[in-house]
Amino acid sequence: MKRSSFLLLFLGMASLFLLSGCASGFIVNPETRSTKFTVERPFESAHQRAVQTFAALGGSITSQDAHAGTIAATVHNAVNMTVTLNRVSDTRTEVSVWGSTIPGKVVVGVFTEVDDFQRIYMEQR
Repeated sequence: MKRSSFLLLFLGMASLFLLSGCASGFIVNPETRSTKFTVERPFESAHQRAVQTFAALGGSITSQDAHAGTIAATVHNAVNMTVTLNRVSDTRTEVSVWGSTIPGKVVVGVFTEVDDFQRIYMEQR
């Protein structure tokens, strides 16, 4: 087989490979995780602790509303996270944490940021 024929055959097979969807394994689909836990803290204190937890996790807060009890942040430049606080009583608050890998980002290792958030939140004094 001539060199030019081999090149054309190779390019044709590569095109067929890409068009058939065989390369879809290279596209990173978002992965999501969530958790919910209740803490013995007043709503305002729970909000402040959530902000501190994002700082300890290396997160960058993108928006927050202390009155509504919501915080959005990006962690490790690879995960979008949202924390929602719900007042259970004057001294108890429910903390809901949701995280999703950013579409198109290649994630190295295991997606643990949601569990890490809860662990760090509970460890803080």
